[in-house]
Amino acid sequence: MAYIIDSNQYLFDKVLWAIWKAIKIIFRLTVYLPFWFAGYLITSKILIKNEDPLTWIALIILFALLAYQVTFFIKGLIIGLKNKGNLFWLPIFIVFICFTCVLPTWFIHNSIQPWLHIISPNSGNLMAWLTSIFFGIYVYSRYHFLTDIAPMAALFSYQLGKNLV
Repeated sequence: MAYIIDSNQYLFDKVLWAIWKAIKIIFRLTVYLPFWFAGYLITSKILIKNEDPLTWIALIILFALLAYQVTFFIKGLIIGLKNKGNLFWLPIFIVFICFTCVLPTWFIHNSIQPWLHIISPNSGNLMAWLTSIFFGIYVYSRYHFLTDIAPMAALFSYQLGKNLV
């Protein structure tokens, strides 16, 4: 028995798969939005707009990775201070929740709210808020600020922050 493959259906399936993969990658990269944003801001203070685009990209990535390491260094400080019973960990925790979770949540809300309002004028705003809040919870679950763990890429800076306390 031979299978007949419809080329149009095959092309549709491949395009749909590519769109789904792109959405997943964009969703995952949005978690790291504060680091990209910080990298861009620092780079814009160093370079002028007419500089080589590869230099811009390299410096943005470098500063984003540096911000990522600093975040896990401060997470180590938070865990160390919390374990010692020092209440100074609370303001640091709140600032970093705002930086790592609230900023991407706000970005997602501002990005999807106009679309959802067009789709559903009555409940578009509520759907945008709910989606943003769930995204914020997802972002927080990626960092686990109050758990004594760190990814391998940031383990050194995390341990350095924890041992500093």
